Amino acid sequence: MSDKDAKKAAAPAAAAEAAPKSGMMKKLMIGGAVAVLVLGQLAAVMLLFPSSSESSEPEHASVDKQVEHEVEKEDSHHADHSEHAMEMDLGQFGVTAFQPTSNVTLRIDFHLFATVKEAEEPEFQEMYKRSMNRVREQVIITMRTAELTDLTDAGLGLIKRRILTKVNTTLGKPLLQSVIISDFSFMEQ
Repeated sequence: MSDKDAKKAAAPAAAAEAAPKSGMMKKLMIGGAVAVLVLGQLAAVMLLFPSSSESSEPEHASVDKQVEHEVEKEDSHHADHSEHAMEMDLGQFGVTAFQPTSNVTLRIDFHLFATVKEAEEPEFQEMYKRSMNRVREQVIITMRTAELTDLTDAGLGLIKRRILTKVNTTLGKPLLQSVIISDFSFMEQ
């Protein structure tokens, strides 16, 4: 074999070795580019979206502020109307409520009073006589739909607000200033 033949035989061998290396190199470069792209997107997502602990803190803070605002508003509301308000007896209630989530039956007993401005007392008496049964129904529905956590609240704030809203809606005019629940008890069965 001559030098020319040896060079010709060596050239295809070198080309054959270079081809797999360049094909492998292309695959590695494509894989590297995809990995960089995916990591870049992951980093962008982590920077743009807050973590669960960061996002829940402002939510709790806003709920706490809202509750605080409602309590302040309710306190100022009571301070404005307590001087010229009369307590009206709305009756004794005994309600049985089934709680499907806990498979428990509750027996709820309480006496309900409401405060009305002195000037609006005759109008309230007349409207209450006309819609007494509907008012009682709304109170009973409110107690039956109350969650166990609402019933264990020391001030029964949410239940009082719901009753106040529903009774005033039933009467057709916001005559009640506040609701008072006394002799409250409930038992689980």
